[in-house]
Amino acid sequence: MLVQLEGISKAYGGQSLFRGLDWRLAAGERIGLVGPNGAGKTTLCRILAGLEDPDAGRVSRAREATVGYLPQEVGGTAGGSVLGMALSGFEDVWQLERDMEEVAAALTTAPDDALTTRYGELQHRFEALGGRPRPQ
Repeated sequence: MLVQLEGISKAYGGQSLFRGLDWRLAAGERIGLVGPNGAGKTTLCRILAGLEDPDAGRVSRAREATVGYLPQEVGGTAGGSVLGMALSGFEDVWQLERDMEEVAAALTTAPDDALTTRYGELQHRFEALGGRPRPQ
């Protein structure tokens, strides 16, 4: 499990958004969260991202899990865009991809066991973060 919610509850001003919620999100799983305004979708996302604590229950995240959160209301930033802000959450994946490309280029000119091992480690980390190689 990447993220697990166990018996979480959250309320605001006496209004319960959810109570005793259990949920597991596995590696590679894709989800959609839909519901009417005020149902607690944003609150649940903020709890998943660790930006807000539940009133009760427990949130567990795998050590290798990273959770990004882009607020519903994004204010403009000087020199930036909403797309740029959303894509900035993938910088770790892109850096690993650049590192892999550099090691792969070095391997073509001077094959070496240490470089091969390094490439394997980078590839493992890249895939663990959800990265997929770009088609060539």
